[in-house]
Amino acid sequence: MLRKLHDYRNETYHRDQHRVEVIRPAVLIYFDAACTVLDHYEPGVLIGDGRLGPELARFQDSFPSRQNPSRSPTVLRSS
Repeated sequence: MLRKLHDYRNETYHRDQHRVEVIRPAVLIYFDAACTVLDHYEPGVLIGDGRLGPELARFQDSFPSRQNPSRSPTVLRSS
């Protein structure tokens, strides 16, 4: 559902196409989702599998050990 809402957002933001009947419900759903995420947020906790997406991988050093797809998800806590 959020993906479809993001498509509507892109229509409005990038292509100046407005679905007036969708804007208010979309904003309310996004707001509820953001509140839910923030309600469960624990500062200082990162969960990931250690892999970078292509957007960031191009800035990474070319050491194969730094991008190991077989790693299990890690939880990092800041002190």
